[in-house]
Amino acid sequence: MDAYDRQARLYPAAAVAAPATLLALMLFSLPKWWSGLIAFAVTGGLHLIVVQIVRDLGTKRQPHLWKMWGGTPTTVRLRWASAVNPVLHQRRHDDVAAATGIALPNAQEESADPAAADQTYEAAASLLRDATRSADEHPLVKAEVTHYGFRRNLYGCRPFGVAVAAICGLVEVAIAVYSAHGAVDANIPLMTAGATASGVWLLGWLVVVTPNFVRRSADRYADALIAASSSLA
Repeated sequence: MDAYDRQARLYPAAAVAAPATLLALMLFSLPKWWSGLIAFAVTGGLHLIVVQIVRDLGTKRQPHLWKMWGGTPTTVRLRWASAVNPVLHQRRHDDVAAATGIALPNAQEESADPAAADQTYEAAASLLRDATRSADEHPLVKAEVTHYGFRRNLYGCRPFGVAVAAICGLVEVAIAVYSAHGAVDANIPLMTAGATASGVWLLGWLVVVTPNFVRRSADRYADALIAASSSLA
């Protein structure tokens, strides 16, 4: 498992499991049992299955995000309709064209046939991705694609994260209430703290992990990918 797998795929799974892990730690004072379970899961390759599931969840949500954004991040960045500085935009087009061997449309050509222009941008972006896969040669691109992968996959896991945090919070509240009435023997302050943590985690999934949260990272990745073309030309 490389750094990308850990950060972009394993960490989102850990974020989903965090409230359940906290609840389990509060309920079971069995450090040897807990360590044994983790060792069994790792040696059994469970983490490899998890990263594949997380990858699929993120990939499944990606087309939905692109549709919301009006296209893939790199395509949107390359469009003349998105140009803030025409001079700099033309320079970026020239660099991408030189790096990929694909002539990019000018503003008039894009306006006349937007669909064809997007296909050209997507083809150029695909070649740029292939040319910048080396982390040693393009560390910024690698870093940004890893950040984007983490956020995209985290968003893909969002329904599960919400469900786990909500269920764990309700369980912790129920245990605290039953303990207050003497029905069970539990540490009420500890369960209250756990319920609060689950509530904060739930709020994070609902408020922080949004399409805009993913898009900010996607745009930074697109910018890094396009900027890398100047070193490839």
